[in-house]
Amino acid sequence: MLGPRHCAASCLAAAPLPGSAERAAPERRGQDNAWGDDAAAAGFASGAIPCPPPLPYASAALLQLTWRRPCFVSGSGDPPAPQLPSPHKSKAAAAATTPSRSAAERPRRRSSRTEVVVMGHPYAPAELEVPGYVPLQLSQGEILVTYIGTSLFVFLAVWLISGRCRLSKTDRLLMCWWAFTGLTHILIEGPFVFTPNFFQKENPNFFDEVWKEYSKGDSRYVARDAATVTVEGITAVLEGPASLLAVYVFSSSG
Repeated sequence: MLGPRHCAASCLAAAPLPGSAERAAPERRGQDNAWGDDAAAAGFASGAIPCPPPLPYASAALLQLTWRRPCFVSGSGDPPAPQLPSPHKSKAAAAATTPSRSAAERPRRRSSRTEVVVMGHPYAPAELEVPGYVPLQLSQGEILVTYIGTSLFVFLAVWLISGRCRLSKTDRLLMCWWAFTGLTHILIEGPFVFTPNFFQKENPNFFDEVWKEYSKGDSRYVARDAATVTVEGITAVLEGPASLLAVYVFSSSG
C-alpha cells in the first residue's frame, strides 16, 4: 500500500517529459506548468485528484528526476539547458566581466629605470627634483684619467722641487700630500661651493662634470643640501689655503 507521498511521486513520474507530449498541447502544458509540482503534490495528498496505480517500471532515478522537474512559464518552449559554472573560465571571459579602471585608478608601478627616464636624471632617489639638468658630456673613465693624471703630476712636481731642500723623505712626502690636499680643496671643492648651477650649464667645464659624476654616489651635492654646501665651503676657504701654508712651512724649514 503506497502513501500519499509515493502516489504523488508516481503521478509525476507518469507525466510526459518536456519536448514530447507538451509540444502537442501547449495550452495544457501552460496550465500544468502554471499549476506547478507543489500544487499537484498537495492535490494528490488530499485526495482531490485521483491517483493512478504506481508504475512498476519507474526507477528511483526517474522518480527523483521527475519529482524535481522545474515548472516553466507557459509558451516558453523547451526548458533551457542548465547553465553550470565552468571551473575553467577563459581569460577573455574573465577580462570581459572585470570592470575596467581608468588610468588614474590603476596602481602605479614604479621602477628606478622608468623614473630615471621620467625625471631626466640618474640620481637617487628617483623622485629627486633636479630642474634644468644637463646630462654628462664626459664619461667616468675620462674624468678619472684626467684627475689621476693631474694628481700624479702634482706629486711628482712637488717631490722634485722639495729635493732641492735639505729635507728627509718623510717631510718631502708630507709636502706632496699637503700640496695635493690644498689644491684639491681649492680647485675641486671651490667651484662646487660657488657654482650652484653646475648641473644646468650647457657648456660645462671639467669641474662641473666632476660634481655631476660625484653626485651619483651622494645626491646631496646635486640637491644643494645646505649642510653639505656649508662643510664644503669651510673646507675650500679654510683648509685649502691652510694646506698650502703647510707646504710653505716645510719648504722654508729646509
